[in-house]
Amino acid sequence: MFPYHFNPKLDNFAYAM
Repeated sequence: MFPYHFNPKLDNFAYAM
């Protein structure tokens, strides 16, 4: 959903959203 998949650290955060 969010363009944070390129970041492994924000990947978990993006999945939570």
